[in-house]
Amino acid sequence: MKKALLGILLIGLVVCTFLEWRYFDGPRFSPSSPSNSSINMLSAYAQRGEKKEIRLSDGTRVYLNAASTLCYPADMSTGNRQVQLVGEAYFDVVKDDAHPFIVSARDVTIHVLGTRFYLRGYPDELKYRTVVTSGVIQVAYNNKKSMVRAGEEIEVAPGGMAGDSMAVEPVKDTNVASNWIKGLLTVSNIDLHGLIRDLSRAYNIDIKLQGEIPGGRFNGTISLNEPVVDAVDRLVGP
Repeated sequence: MKKALLGILLIGLVVCTFLEWRYFDGPRFSPSSPSNSSINMLSAYAQRGEKKEIRLSDGTRVYLNAASTLCYPADMSTGNRQVQLVGEAYFDVVKDDAHPFIVSARDVTIHVLGTRFYLRGYPDELKYRTVVTSGVIQVAYNNKKSMVRAGEEIEVAPGGMAGDSMAVEPVKDTNVASNWIKGLLTVSNIDLHGLIRDLSRAYNIDIKLQGEIPGGRFNGTISLNEPVVDAVDRLVGP
């Protein structure tokens, strides 16, 4: 599988039997604004291949990963601290007991007072993942709610007729989930489809699967300063 992947990546745009790729800016997601039209909302977008840091008016810092959008009030002095996220971000929230900080990510809502946590909710992925590095958050999905504390993660998986899953588990190292802030890409037990999604966003390349798809799972950490061919070599292994 390693030789097949590397061979295709090296062939690139000339001949491609397994992967097609092209450089692509990616869609700009447009989360809906709150119903109160009097609130002045701003938005920040990190396109594929880049990261962005946003400082909100209450002092909260948000780090956006590639292909992610944050919609937030321009002025939080009135107590409105509700933001909307599409994609992936790390939040360092300033504590305000009177005004909880609320993050909406499609169908998931997170309530916090003051904490640091990571949230991933890309529209092309079914599951949501949140890791808490300090403090406590409440995660709500449909009619279910779960408390997640520092050192824990929660994975929310819509289950349809089978019911929704909200599994809270301990995490050995809470910083791994946000390694991308430091220019690293860490993958853990993901299939080829998941690996391609991550590589596409991180390197701003559009990768499409064609033909027979090899199996296997991928684990590892790479520097995003590496060429994509070297990154695949490192992740796939011998």
